[in-house]
Amino acid sequence: MSVAGVFGVSFATAACATFALAHLGTRLGWVDAGADAPDRKLQAVPVPPVGGPAIALAVCAAYILDPAGFEWLANGWTAAALAAAFAIGLADDLAPRGLSPAQKLSGQLVAGVLFAVPAWTDGGWHAAFIVLAAVVAQNALNTFDNADGAAAALAMCGLVSGAAFGAAAVAGFLPFNLWIGARDPVSRSLTPRAYLGDSGSHFLGLAL
Repeated sequence: MSVAGVFGVSFATAACATFALAHLGTRLGWVDAGADAPDRKLQAVPVPPVGGPAIALAVCAAYILDPAGFEWLANGWTAAALAAAFAIGLADDLAPRGLSPAQKLSGQLVAGVLFAVPAWTDGGWHAAFIVLAAVVAQNALNTFDNADGAAAALAMCGLVSGAAFGAAAVAGFLPFNLWIGARDPVSRSLTPRAYLGDSGSHFLGLAL
């Protein structure tokens, strides 16, 4: 398949998966009602945090079609680290009250250690710095996710140069976080169809 075709598949997979998972998440009660942060989560209705799984599915589809386009996944440790970051974020999304800070940090450290394994040959300080940077990156993008579209747009721009198929996957999700949703008839504020969720912000933070 051509590069343009893989881009299209990545974009379409993310868009279709976001639509389907958002519908399924609403039916199953896998939603973020906003009660934990009413000052910044102003949605009129609960929103399913399914962006992470949708983007991950799209990246996997692109990888299957064109493994050569994923040089940044050349070693298995990077893939394992991304899987760990996604898993800890997904666990936080699925837990009724989220994970405790200690549990979340522990998972982020596991992802960071896996990511830093290839660097141990360059010395312990180098590897330790990479672990710290990985933890900071996961939390940084999670912070940007407080504003609809901010984290996904930042990730899409950041991935264009080194992981373009990943950027296409984020682009497929982004409309459902910015423009496609329900509008409150009184305040006229837009409630997104889907949130990126911790699974998405952790996965993309480490990828960046």
